[in-house]
Amino acid sequence: MKKRRGFKKKEFADDLFVEHEDECNLTDVNILRVEHVSSKIKRRNRKKTLKKFEKVQFLNICDEYLASKSHVLPKVLPETLHQPCSNPEILNFLSVFVNNYIDVFDVKQLRRKLSEFYDPSAYLTFQIAPYVCQSSLDKCSDKSYRPKYRPLWAPYERFAVNSLPGGFPLPSWAWFAIKEESMPRRLRGPSLPKQDRKLLKSLKGYQMGHIQRLVSVTRSASSAPDRLISNIPPPPIARMECRGGDQVLGLLYRLPNLVHVRSDRYSHLDVIWVELPLVCVRYSCIAAEPVPQDTRPSDLEGVSDQLLNIAPHGSYAIRLVCRMLILHQSGKILQEDWCVTPLPSSHLQECSLVITEAVSNFMTPKTSTLVSTFEAGGIPDDAVRSKLVDELSTATGMNKAYSLQCLTECQFDIDSALHSFQKVHEAGLLPAEAFSLI
Repeated sequence: MKKRRGFKKKEFADDLFVEHEDECNLTDVNILRVEHVSSKIKRRNRKKTLKKFEKVQFLNICDEYLASKSHVLPKVLPETLHQPCSNPEILNFLSVFVNNYIDVFDVKQLRRKLSEFYDPSAYLTFQIAPYVCQSSLDKCSDKSYRPKYRPLWAPYERFAVNSLPGGFPLPSWAWFAIKEESMPRRLRGPSLPKQDRKLLKSLKGYQMGHIQRLVSVTRSASSAPDRLISNIPPPPIARMECRGGDQVLGLLYRLPNLVHVRSDRYSHLDVIWVELPLVCVRYSCIAAEPVPQDTRPSDLEGVSDQLLNIAPHGSYAIRLVCRMLILHQSGKILQEDWCVTPLPSSHLQECSLVITEAVSNFMTPKTSTLVSTFEAGGIPDDAVRSKLVDELSTATGMNKAYSLQCLTECQFDIDSALHSFQKVHEAGLLPAEAFSLI
């Protein structure tokens, strides 16, 4: 009769579980000398011993690092890069180009003119990063709390191509802990404290909830309610990059209203490299996005620390806008990447006065440069009047007869006419014949 194959007990030698000195020299001799101890118990005891020594060593390294590290002031915007370009003509060209672009982008009725800034074969990507605000982070430990992502970011989601899962980055320590979970146990660092482990578990659930919600955002942008806009090409497929001038215009026109804050302190224009006729530029600034009046108060609970109330214009969500673009010397954008994130709540109060001033100035009608060619209260000549009518008709889509009537009522102030058109159009008071060809 053959022997049954099974586990054969052996005497454990002193050096059976001792690793080489170059791998680990932290061994508990008392553990290794115990005979007939199961490998599971031995691994558990050895892990506790290693964790104890590694934790002490890790804490000592952290203490030394914090003691030697100087205090670093928080940054609102990315660091300004060293400009390799010292050519004043190129710098002036870039400054004028960016300002002209913002002038057109900030006025929703003029955005159809953005196609003039892009090459017919332009390529554009758009990303969002709705960071978890601190108030929501504090509530993550409560299992009954379910974050709401619907408000404010929904208009961006169908266009965004995000490389970060879940749409927003977790804290750096959480990413590090998640990365270690996929590593072999012998290569992992010390485990997190109990409270941090609970918070990490909640954050992962928070992240997965957002990922599952994004899965439901699979409807094509071309089937959205705003796809039928007069004289505006349809946007690209949901959450895809834009290729060609038509898709770029279709996306940019459907983005929410933004008021860029042009301040030397809170805006950066960095020249990355110059190889004429191409220039790579990064532009970072703060922008204010008006909160729609029909937004429910419950939708703003999770983002209350990102809002700024500007009387009498209402509440604004404060964003950080970072644009990296490759620009041709002829004034055409060849490639561009947009990234929109909220302004950290710690910096909101610091920038509140500058933002309030920028929004107030934007909402106040300004005198057109064309109107300044004649005296106040006078009537412009036929050439200027015809140019104003063509500009308003192109910007609004109205025919020339209604454009002339609107300008006449606004004393040929193009900014005031655009503002009046927006109010009347949103109220639904314009007849269909205003947009028909005459």
